Amino acid sequence: MRGKSGITLVAGLVTGLLAATPALGAPFELGDVLASVNNGQVQDYRAGVLIQTLNTGLGGFTTGSTTDSAGNFYVTNFSVGNVTEFNSNGVFVQI
Repeated sequence: MRGKSGITLVAGLVTGLLAATPALGAPFELGDVLASVNNGQVQDYRAGVLIQTLNTGLGGFTTGSTTDSAGNFYVTNFSVGNVTEFNSNGVFVQI
């Protein structure tokens, strides 16, 4: 779906996240909305306010996403054919 600003919004509510000790990023919270935008980035919104921008470092289109029971966040990098993992604090883990 394309928003008025041209940003591709492939997002969902983050559910089932466990509390985590803050690291370099901001911890995800229940109700956060993670929106894949462009250039390999995902924006984390809380109550309509941008909290942080996650960057896969790969450019291209970030599309589908999910979380696991530990609160880690995974996003597909459609343009380059892989998946990037961020921990529950939004810190890059691995491709």
